Amino acid sequence: MTDDSTTRTTRAQRLAMPLARDVVADLAIQHGACIRPVQLRRTNLDTGDVEQVLVPCGHTSCGHHVDRDPGQEQGGGVQVAKIMQAGVR
Repeated sequence: MTDDSTTRTTRAQRLAMPLARDVVADLAIQHGACIRPVQLRRTNLDTGDVEQVLVPCGHTSCGHHVDRDPGQEQGGGVQVAKIMQAGVR
C-alpha cells in the first residue's frame, strides 16, 4: 500500500521548486506589504498581556513605500492579515 502524499521527488524536481522565502517576498510586494518588517513586543502594563506587533522597516526602497502616499499607510497587522488571507501561512 502506497500513500500518494509521500511520493518521492528527484533532486532536480526539488531544486526547480521556488523557495518559500522568495514566494512570501513576492506575495508581500504584490499586496503592498513591507518585505522586512520589524517585530516588536508590546506589553500591557495593567494586564501583563504581551502582544507581537509587526512594524514596517521604514526603508524607502521597500515594497510598501513605492505605491502609496504617506497618508495611506496601513498597520503591519493588516498587511500580515492580507498575506494570510491569500493562503500563505
